[in-house]
Amino acid sequence: MNRNTLPRVAFVSHSPWFAGAERALINLLEHLPPDKIQPIVLFPDAQGPVKKIVKERLGLSVFELPYGFSLPSMGRTGFEARLEDDIAAFTNLYRELEIDAVVVNTTVIYPASAAAIRAGVPLLIHSHGIIFPRLFPGLDLSAWNKLDSLQLNIADKVLVPSKWVLAQCRRTCSLIKTDIAILPNGTELPQLHDNTSVSAQLRVPEFAMLCTLEPNKGVFTFLEAAAKVLGQRPASATFNVYGDGVPEYRESLESFITAHNLQNSCFLHSKQADVESIYRRCRAVIVASEVESFSFVAIEAMSYAKPVIATRCGGPEDIVKDGKTGYLIPVADYESLAERMIRLMDDPCLAGQMGMAGRERVKSEYDIKEVAREYLAHILGMLEKPRILDVLNRKRLLLSLSTLDEQYERSNEASAARDHLVSESSINNSRTIVADAVRERILLNSLWKTKECAQEVG
Repeated sequence: MNRNTLPRVAFVSHSPWFAGAERALINLLEHLPPDKIQPIVLFPDAQGPVKKIVKERLGLSVFELPYGFSLPSMGRTGFEARLEDDIAAFTNLYRELEIDAVVVNTTVIYPASAAAIRAGVPLLIHSHGIIFPRLFPGLDLSAWNKLDSLQLNIADKVLVPSKWVLAQCRRTCSLIKTDIAILPNGTELPQLHDNTSVSAQLRVPEFAMLCTLEPNKGVFTFLEAAAKVLGQRPASATFNVYGDGVPEYRESLESFITAHNLQNSCFLHSKQADVESIYRRCRAVIVASEVESFSFVAIEAMSYAKPVIATRCGGPEDIVKDGKTGYLIPVADYESLAERMIRLMDDPCLAGQMGMAGRERVKSEYDIKEVAREYLAHILGMLEKPRILDVLNRKRLLLSLSTLDEQYERSNEASAARDHLVSESSINNSRTIVADAVRERILLNSLWKTKECAQEVG
């Protein structure tokens, strides 16, 4: 491909299919200020709608490698060999494409992060959420936390979507460097239609959930709240769930609806391409998750001037202002959810006021154009940062898991010489050098423990 004078930045996606992280990446790439960088997007070698949009709608260069979503799992074998192969493949591609910086869009493709260090290019990790066994049964959490800690510590910059994710990273990853910032996801502000007509106000209120059908999303909490509302006020509202998921889970939801005689008011729909019509006609949107790192649905609903009732499950606590743009309730508290829905059923003017307050909040905090400008500023700031340390010039951590034994045994001997070098250095920013020397030693220990864990699993 042609080389121009702009910095060449590789954006690494873990999937060509739409999920939260991929939606965020597409939105950011689409709204990046022009003529500042040359984006190149890396995907697994599989076809999907996200890859198609990047190629055809955004017109960006796309490259493929045979990698995929990878997490350490209990009982898994061949972990080290696959990790080393993927690191080598990413490293070679970075070098062939003469990449100036790497943006890894999720932490589940950690070989892409390790390869950036091996190739000697700046690394930004965009961590969209926390990995935990509830979402990934069989996850070896101890091994994963070590890998995650390694990634976040070797990155030149880390971005997270909410205060909750930031707190979780600091709690579980023992962050040594503090170059971590909150970058919320963003959305566009649609044009509002007039919903004040008599027919609109007389229409039976609809409450909507848009989510994957899986236990963490709290769909049963929504249906239990609906049952309580309908028990007090039969046929007073409709309750709609839009999303796809595991067939067995959907069947359990359908069984609940049937068992509680909710078939005339509660409906399960497949995932809809036209979410605009859902947002425009509903009274409020429900986010009932157990854990949520952010919530695209919340900011989208607010952009359409709809109030959001969300559980205190992490990310939504940054977004929803309780009593002003919607309500925050305890996780799994269907009675509180029912009570808040009844309030909005009884007072459409209150729902409208909350919706408009939410729209103003999106305009000031989650406008995708402003978020994309901030995203670019983080990337350019990382590129402009001087890399003065010897340890960085030596690729900082040539961390092949296959050679960790030798690296680990030498680390204690090397640390004494390195500390002496640091103490004698005349460089003014000695405090930074000491921090990086300590970080390298800690990361070697971290990877050693990861290798031990992988060997035990194997």
